[in-house]
Amino acid sequence: MKHRSVLAALCATLLLSACSAPGNTPVAVSDPVSTAASTAGQIVEDYEFRFINRTAEKIEEYKTYDPAEGQPTPALPRPEFLPTQDIAKKAGELCQSALGMNLSAQLIALCYMEDPNLSRTQSVVEVSVPIPSSEEIPLFQRAAEVFLCMDPVTGELFRYSLYPGQGCADPEQPQKDTWPELAQNFCTAAGLGQIQSTEFTDEGSAYQDWLWAVLENGDIALFQFSTGNTLTSFENVTATGGQARVDALHQKDAIDR
Repeated sequence: MKHRSVLAALCATLLLSACSAPGNTPVAVSDPVSTAASTAGQIVEDYEFRFINRTAEKIEEYKTYDPAEGQPTPALPRPEFLPTQDIAKKAGELCQSALGMNLSAQLIALCYMEDPNLSRTQSVVEVSVPIPSSEEIPLFQRAAEVFLCMDPVTGELFRYSLYPGQGCADPEQPQKDTWPELAQNFCTAAGLGQIQSTEFTDEGSAYQDWLWAVLENGDIALFQFSTGNTLTSFENVTATGGQARVDALHQKDAIDR
């Protein structure tokens, strides 16, 4: 879990404040197509998942300081984007499938961004899904958070990062032979198709929680698992940084062995 990408960390930083911001009055929406515009900054209750679009709020926040060059910045959604409620639903369903928990009561926060660091598209939507605490699951004995980065036009998942509560750990022993199946289940839920092949990092690697995969479309993806068998991070490395990022992560793995 400690080897997350800088991009995932940026995503977390941008959205943590969004999720912790005070809630607004719930509203009902009858026209799904206009949801993004008509419900900006308002909690929407009448879909399968509760959600709030924080984009306008983040745009105002960014006006108070000068972002560093190359840093993602919030931007209003465009007409070709999927309806906001569809993105919230896709993110909520994926997290439910990955974690085996009912998250329909959680408030999903979304923010549309322009990210110059990405290879496939610079327009993304960053999503934060709160994970409630559960005494039955050691990894979630304190509330957790999942952050996702998605293509707002197609809904394609670029990144998924689970951040357990501070001090929480998965007590299970790693069962690495199950990781390819877990990765495939995740890809199926995310609509990424069949994995063509998987590869563990070498035994001498410092990153024993890494699993490389070639996705159905040929993209290279990286999965990371907890000390047990919970998926904590997914990144479509080809989509986020192209071959240069694939090479850089392989180089990092080799150097740190």
